Amino acid sequence: VIENLNAISQLPKEEKSLVEEKILHAYNYLVSNGGKILFTATTFPCEWNIGFKDLLSRLMSLQIAELSLPDDNLLFAIMAKQFVDRQIVVSPKVIDHAMVKMERSFSFAKKLVEELDAEALSISKPINKKLVNDVISKLVSRRSRN
Repeated sequence: VIENLNAISQLPKEEKSLVEEKILHAYNYLVSNGGKILFTATTFPCEWNIGFKDLLSRLMSLQIAELSLPDDNLLFAIMAKQFVDRQIVVSPKVIDHAMVKMERSFSFAKKLVEELDAEALSISKPINKKLVNDVISKLVSRRSRN
C-alpha cells in the first residue's frame, strides 16, 4: 500500500524522480510476482505531474475506485446501528436532525455518537435535538482549534 500518492507532485524535483523510480520498481516487482499493490490519493493520476512516463502509463492503466461521502440512507443506518450497539434509544427524528447539522463523514458520525452517549450519561438525560446541537458545536469548535 502506498498512501497519498498525489503528494509526490509536491516533492523537490530530484527527490520526486527517486521516489517515482522506486515506485516503478516496486510496481514491476509486484506485478511480475503475482503481487498486488494499492495506491491511495485525493486526485487522479493525470494530476500528479509524474515525470517517469513508464510509471505514468502504469498508473493510468490501473482500476480507479472513487470513494465519496456517505449518502443519507447509509449515514442514517450507521448512526442508528452505533446507537443500538451502545443500547441507546434515539428517535429517528433526532438522527435526521443530526444529519442535517453534522459533517458528512463516517468518522464524524462515530465521534458524534460517542460524544452524545458520554454527554447524555453525564447529565442523565436522553439524547434530543438540543443536545445534538450542543455536541456538534463542541466537536466543530475542537476541530477548528486543531
